[in-house]
Amino acid sequence: MAQGRSEKGEKAARYQALLEQGVNTGETKREEETEAGGGRGQQRSQGKVRLAASKAKGRHVKANCALPAGENIFRETAAAFVLLKHEMDERCLFCLSELSDSDNNNHKDNGQTTTTTTTTTTKKIKCPDCIKQTWYCSTDCASADAPRHQIECRVVRDLPGITAAAGADYALFRLLLAILVREYQNRDDSFVSGSAQPFPPPTHPDFVFELLSHRKTADPKWLASVQACAEDFANHLPAELALPISEIVALACRINSNSHGIIDPTGNTNQSVGCGMFPAVAMLNHSCDPNCSFVSSTHGRMIVRTLRPIDAGEELCVSYVDLCTPRDERRGKLLETKHFWCTCSRCSPANITISTVDAQLDAVLCAACKSPSAFHSPTLEYKCTICDAQISEQEHQAITNLAESAHNDAYDLFKARHPDSAILAYEQFVTKYKPVLHPRHHLFINAHATMASCAVRLSDFVSAVGYGKYVLDGMADYVPANWPELADFWFRQAEMLEIVGGAVRERVVETRVVVENILSSASSTTTTTTNANDFDPGNRDAVSKAVLDLALEAYEKCHRMRVVAYGNNDSKCLETQLQISRLKN
Repeated sequence: MAQGRSEKGEKAARYQALLEQGVNTGETKREEETEAGGGRGQQRSQGKVRLAASKAKGRHVKANCALPAGENIFRETAAAFVLLKHEMDERCLFCLSELSDSDNNNHKDNGQTTTTTTTTTTKKIKCPDCIKQTWYCSTDCASADAPRHQIECRVVRDLPGITAAAGADYALFRLLLAILVREYQNRDDSFVSGSAQPFPPPTHPDFVFELLSHRKTADPKWLASVQACAEDFANHLPAELALPISEIVALACRINSNSHGIIDPTGNTNQSVGCGMFPAVAMLNHSCDPNCSFVSSTHGRMIVRTLRPIDAGEELCVSYVDLCTPRDERRGKLLETKHFWCTCSRCSPANITISTVDAQLDAVLCAACKSPSAFHSPTLEYKCTICDAQISEQEHQAITNLAESAHNDAYDLFKARHPDSAILAYEQFVTKYKPVLHPRHHLFINAHATMASCAVRLSDFVSAVGYGKYVLDGMADYVPANWPELADFWFRQAEMLEIVGGAVRERVVETRVVVENILSSASSTTTTTTNANDFDPGNRDAVSKAVLDLALEAYEKCHRMRVVAYGNNDSKCLETQLQISRLKN
């Protein structure tokens, strides 16, 4: 018994040390280097958080002291990370920069954007032995990753066939392979790492092997495909990476339950471009109303920051799922992938009323009342909020299935790169289901977000602004203040407004269209109060200035949110500051 307690204590101490390593690099590297070897900087950052444990919550992280919004809690470099399959030939496997044929490669790093001029290469570099599965943006990155990649290369070459034959996920097994390589490197004393290693150093892979696998609750079909793939995969592993099939399956389960997506660190999209194992980040529990967020950075780094002020003793939580999806969908996703049933404050039935967002995200309107305020919601037992008429779960699901089918048909056209046909299909979807679904239904938010992207592709920026406004109105109800994704949507909205303002000035678009579609409805998403009657469509300068003022206001709102979500020195904040200064001048 005493030995068991001792082992638990030693394990807790190691995880606390892992957490503190991330805390001590929570300030920027420049601050640590300029303050007498990091002494003052570490004193500021040490003691921010502590590791706690309970039967109800398991291992979790609490604030040691009061923390302001926008505080760097800690940063972690993944024990291992990989790119998703469709991103393999689009990004550098080492630094995650977008690939370019240019001599100048832009690297966004630790809150800064630096331009590295590479004279030893004139275009992106691919590994000749991997059959277009491994690319780098420069010889520097290729050289830095060479010692690691040389070990995995022979297996990577055959990995598409191995995973396809078993119907297993390619990224899952490539990440599994990357972990095995890291584990071998850490036990091989003769291994010499490449230059330009990330800061802080990657988390030791031993922490990955200690994560819970949840194998017993894994989906049987998924487990069967992983088992079949593991048998073939094991035969391709070199002796130094050999692992019993049962342990390969267990590691795959650990990855499935504990990996984190890596969002595009360049900020050009809000899409996942890769996935990695971040054992320190994994110690933060989930909440659908999080007080922290993690931000992807270059070289497989993750930074955890506070979104709002946090009291001493308060638990630090992040979100594992899309917050703009209905409660039952979020809970189902968490149960399937993370193996727990969410009981956070937002999901608790006691906190859901007619006016709360989770009563609206998947609500259908009452056919009898014909009012946007009269609806049936799964979170309210399918009773109409006005007349108390009740529909069955099956009736609600039938309506939802038909709506999802129409929405997905439109999205398929978008994925097939037919933006004009996609917009038409989405408009038909909105027209048909506007009398059926609640105005804040998540399918409407998703539809307008995709329509905005389609309109941009078609250079219809006036429409893009209108679609974007709908998304911003909806998202603001469902995500925390300073949510990174919401800030990025504001930046795109500002860009579209700026383009429209310039187009008005250059007589590319009609002022009447801009006044009616943008200026007359601007007050709902900005502090500027405008009225269509305030503008003479013939006065192009006045209309152009009004739209550019809206763009400036959107950039400023984005910047305030990004300062909290990303930090003052992050490349995204520097980008918005540059746009604000340019428009003001």
